[in-house]
Amino acid sequence: MGAGLSLDAVRVDGMTRSVSLTVAVGGLAGVVLPDSATLRRFSDAVVGTGDGGAGRVTVGGRSRARPDAAGVDGAQPLIGLVTADGGLLPHLSLRENIVFGRLRAGGGATPRLVDEADTAAERAGLLMSLDRYPHRATPGQRQQAGFARALFRRRPAVIVEDRTGFPRWAGRLDAAAARSGVALLVVTDDRRRLDGFVAAVDVVDLTSPAESAAEPVTPGRGRRASGRRHTRRREAAS
Repeated sequence: MGAGLSLDAVRVDGMTRSVSLTVAVGGLAGVVLPDSATLRRFSDAVVGTGDGGAGRVTVGGRSRARPDAAGVDGAQPLIGLVTADGGLLPHLSLRENIVFGRLRAGGGATPRLVDEADTAAERAGLLMSLDRYPHRATPGQRQQAGFARALFRRRPAVIVEDRTGFPRWAGRLDAAAARSGVALLVVTDDRRRLDGFVAAVDVVDLTSPAESAAEPVTPGRGRRASGRRHTRRREAAS
């Protein structure tokens, strides 16, 4: 495992305390937010599409670029976001959603992009025809397509939203192949959704009282971080 995603005192409205944690490449951590609205603000702040957040986010030691800045200064977005509903465009097939942004003028993907999209889908565990449209896929399959898009774009860090009312990510991202080369952070509004999926020591739970320790969490090695130390935005971010 190498240097991955690092959050330093990240905080948005609705949070009682800030979050500091580090997720290594190939690692998995979780953050529990008090409600779905705060969850969305927090994930936006981490990815860089939200306003009003505080703190610093780096990936591999580099400050993450806002997704909307790539076309301006050539910076490559480093964090993918997969919303609880997958964030797919309904008028595009699953494959076209995965390669969205690299389709040829007039639609369609090159054979090379088709192969890359199919490989990403396989890594994400999406075993169905990618020629189908989102309305013919289950909610879980739409999530997997959104995750495949982040893999296709080679984002070194990925945020997935595990929200009440949508399928859990547990059981779909357990495979090592899915997380290989990716620092994965799961944000949820229900602590129970991480049970059996993210190790307790790798979870920052903002719905529980702050602990006395002041050490950031490092999944697989560290302990839970103390709370004291610490739009269409979503299709473009993932």
